[in-house]
Amino acid sequence: MARDRKTFNIPQGAPGSAGDSAFMPATPPANRGGGKNPFNGRHAKQPKKSAKVWNVVFYVAIVVLVGSLITLGALVFSYWQGQQVYRQVIEQAGVNLADIEKSPEELPNVKVNWDRLLEINPQTVAWLYVPGTNINYPVVQGTDNDYWLTHDFEGKNGWLAQFGTVFQDYRNSKGFTDQANFIFGHHLNDGSMFSAITEMTKRETFDAQRVAYLFTPKGNYRLRTFALLHVGANDPLIQPSFPDEQSYQAYVQDKIDRSLHHPSDLPALSSMNKLFAFGTCDNLITDGRYVLYAYLEQSTTGQTPKGGEGLGMGAGAAEEVQQAIGEKERAAA
Repeated sequence: MARDRKTFNIPQGAPGSAGDSAFMPATPPANRGGGKNPFNGRHAKQPKKSAKVWNVVFYVAIVVLVGSLITLGALVFSYWQGQQVYRQVIEQAGVNLADIEKSPEELPNVKVNWDRLLEINPQTVAWLYVPGTNINYPVVQGTDNDYWLTHDFEGKNGWLAQFGTVFQDYRNSKGFTDQANFIFGHHLNDGSMFSAITEMTKRETFDAQRVAYLFTPKGNYRLRTFALLHVGANDPLIQPSFPDEQSYQAYVQDKIDRSLHHPSDLPALSSMNKLFAFGTCDNLITDGRYVLYAYLEQSTTGQTPKGGEGLGMGAGAAEEVQQAIGEKERAAA
């Protein structure tokens, strides 16, 4: 509740008015007794002390500024260095994307120099390309979900900004034979790696980038995205395979229901027989994840999803990978 404010009018010429100050004479009175003016005592030295304080503040500010510029320069150089690595990898892979641009609705037989990529990194399993974005990277699969968070495609550990490498979950079967395949990448502040996924929160961006391509040594995949989820770090999303078709369809329907967007062209659940999920951090204080889901639209591999028992990866398994990604992601950003 606001308090009542009392106001007082100061009469002209009264003490405290513009005509006569009640606190300080307009001019110092003469020192009738001779000697020093009483207004020129110890207070005259105060500006010198104040100047010393401001000098200290100034020099501290200079040190902080120089340190910040050095850190910023090192960060920019680290980003540039990481980008250079992947520019060279793209050249060595020899990926010709011109055929895709000519026939975006078809699955061209894009050639990749797998011998060269495997020579650089024996854990290479695929190449991922999403038209209209910066996502154009090799994909690896290690023995855990930690190593490739901090090492680039050549196996080098970044000094300040850690690009890492786009990687498939280590619990997925080789050759993308599972019903659900999970791929992770960093969300970096320079817009590289999987940062484009966070831009798909805008409906127009999501609609414009519905197609993704995954090239592998055994054949190529054309994928169509259908759901974008914003989830917590411990959301149990990771489940490579399922005990039966009913469980699989329930999993797919759950992602449709929880999606930020709901496209109108979704096929029947029975037609979405293989999933691919692409996850990255949101870089927010909530420590959340954006996960983009896509289903297999075309393939030259002739694969069919594996049946059999699921791996039983619930909250515990999901928590393991998501926590690891979160810790490294924050350091890289």
